[in-house]
Amino acid sequence: PRDITVMRKTARKMIIDTGRLNSRLYDFEATSTEAATNAIKHGRGGYFELWDDGVNALALIVDRGGGIEPKNLARATLERGFSTHISLGIGFKMMWEMADQIAVSTGEYGTSILIRVGEQPRESPESGILDRFPSLDV
Repeated sequence: PRDITVMRKTARKMIIDTGRLNSRLYDFEATSTEAATNAIKHGRGGYFELWDDGVNALALIVDRGGGIEPKNLARATLERGFSTHISLGIGFKMMWEMADQIAVSTGEYGTSILIRVGEQPRESPESGILDRFPSLDV
């Protein structure tokens, strides 16, 4: 569990050192921390890699667990509140909402999660609705 703090500080330093993505710092920290916490809680630990490709911040978290059972995969990754262990079951839902892209690979030898956070601010489903209508001068 101490490694979660190391990973979070490393993620923060990487964003700050690049001088980019500052508006998305929390998104990258939170999503990579959640994935790493899941690796410890559900996957018997593992390892992480963080890098910046010049446009995006990326995190790869790989655990050593038995994978997510196929019958639980959709619910575990998409349904808020679902968990096969004692937890709130909101981690994956939060990661989907905060990251630009997430890729999940799971099998009997563990689960890998790749997270991408770019420079563009997150938008809610409601963002841009008013942009569809011409402004009215009153």
